[in-house]
Amino acid sequence: EYQGNIVDPPDGKITITLEGAPEIINQITPADLKANILLSGLPPGTQTVPIELTLPNFVKTAGISTPTVKVEIVDAKSTSGTPDSPPPSGDSPPPTGDKNPSNQKGNQEGTG
Repeated sequence: EYQGNIVDPPDGKITITLEGAPEIINQITPADLKANILLSGLPPGTQTVPIELTLPNFVKTAGISTPTVKVEIVDAKSTSGTPDSPPPSGDSPPPTGDKNPSNQKGNQEGTG
């Protein structure tokens, strides 16, 4: 099983300019627009993949900031840690270090 991460554009966003009747264009919401990339059959590594747009009826694309995205495809098993490790037993000693609650919160973030 593989996992894909968008590398470029760095923020994963694209800009689309639409063309159509004003009464249709003015009612479009982001939920009405779909941008898909197909990764099936691609090998691991960095791949450049075309963006496939799904638009409402009677609307067409007048422009797109980038027609492709670069995707890093990796083996999901190698990025998920060690799946064969047993779960913690609960017998581990409590963490040591600063007892400041704000530091403890900071240490817990991103561990889930």
